[in-house]
Amino acid sequence: MSKMDFQRQFIDIMAVKSADANGVLAALLEALHHVDLTDGDIKKKIIACTFDGASVNQGAKGGVIVKLRELLGHVLMSIWCAPHKLELSLLDATKATDFIDIVEKGVDPIYRFYYGSGKRRREVNAISAVIDEDPVYFSAPCGTRWMASRLRAYKAVIKNYNSVILHMEEASNRKTDEGAKCVGYLKVLKSAKFVDGLHFMVDVLEVLANVSLAFQSNDLFIYDVDVRPGSSWKGLKHNRGDVYTAYMATCKDGKFDSKNNGHITSLKGTGIPETVKNSFLENCVKFLEKRFSFLKNTPFSDFHVLDPRNVPRSDAQLATYGDVQVMNMVTHFESVLSEEEVTNIPRQWPALKARLKYRQRQPAKEVISDLLTENHPDVKDVLVLVYMMVTLSPSSAAMERGFSLMNLIKTSRKSQMTNETLGSLMRVSHITTTVAEFDPEPAIQKWKTSAKTKRYVKAAPKPAAVNSNLPVPVAP
Repeated sequence: MSKMDFQRQFIDIMAVKSADANGVLAALLEALHHVDLTDGDIKKKIIACTFDGASVNQGAKGGVIVKLRELLGHVLMSIWCAPHKLELSLLDATKATDFIDIVEKGVDPIYRFYYGSGKRRREVNAISAVIDEDPVYFSAPCGTRWMASRLRAYKAVIKNYNSVILHMEEASNRKTDEGAKCVGYLKVLKSAKFVDGLHFMVDVLEVLANVSLAFQSNDLFIYDVDVRPGSSWKGLKHNRGDVYTAYMATCKDGKFDSKNNGHITSLKGTGIPETVKNSFLENCVKFLEKRFSFLKNTPFSDFHVLDPRNVPRSDAQLATYGDVQVMNMVTHFESVLSEEEVTNIPRQWPALKARLKYRQRQPAKEVISDLLTENHPDVKDVLVLVYMMVTLSPSSAAMERGFSLMNLIKTSRKSQMTNETLGSLMRVSHITTTVAEFDPEPAIQKWKTSAKTKRYVKAAPKPAAVNSNLPVPVAP
């Protein structure tokens, strides 16, 4: 179990009475009450919330966040799930560039064409076996809202290009609806714009998928959310990526050999101009910066001073390092801090940054975990800011994984399972403590004092009366 796992805990599965903001908020509060949080605790302790981009959550006029702020009565930090924002940034750039739409219209129909028919998959795999290529497998380009799923879908088309072309050419000769579909699909697949854009986009998605995967980490801190493309984007603008470079080496005069093994496809039209590709990369950077501009605002931008890697080594610089940012955080969270904490945090900050500097050679997350575990008296109040930081969740990926786990627990054969049972099984499934480390005593005591326990505890049955007329066995 990771030292930082304490920052996340499954509470319960709740059924909403209505799918609007009021229904979602009521279910959220009911779940918090289930873990013995009073209304006073909720109003005092909740400092932030993380949702996806659904309008019922993020609505500026009547979303869950707005209603939650009204209920709490203090400033609430609202975080839009970082991997979802990354996906939306790409969609923004896509809308500003036509060739991405051509690629998407080619990849998605191919997946649907083969996914919905076992017969077609057998036919195309028979062809792949003849030409000595791997079995064909496609994944949905938008199966989940993460970049990695889109990248896998694009790569699958490149990998299976020869087999798909040969199968669709054969199927297009059939006088059926399927044959007519294949004629249309082949026009896209053999388009130079589609093939050119497909290989270019794989290199782009490689960069974004790595960022997305980093955003899905369970130990992601708010200061780890960095969308600056850096050298990877500069390389794509001037040198292109490995996949596109390999494509250009196998595409000569409109003749494309995807595996460089003699299976040549004649492409129609011309590829995508270099100026259009560079414009798309610039749009990606622009929309990324726009979507994640909230990170530049206080208090989000202030938490970076708690990152040990940012602490200066020079004593002169260390003297004033982070003073402004710490005061910004104190001012922002003053309504949920005690008077003692408001007074002591600035006083204890020099001791904390000295400890951060001393442990700079250690991994940042290990340093944060150790500080919270040790909880030294000279920094106990300023550590409240660190506790706040580790409770901020920039990503809802853990929740998405919870949905996947829920689908494994409540299958189609368990349609009668109640939410209470499902919630209990989910809670057990999230426990990462080993059997040797697990202490059952608190759970047993809570069960014994629960009002529901009386329903299950029955008086011990009386022993049955002995019938004296029955024969008694005697040993020989």
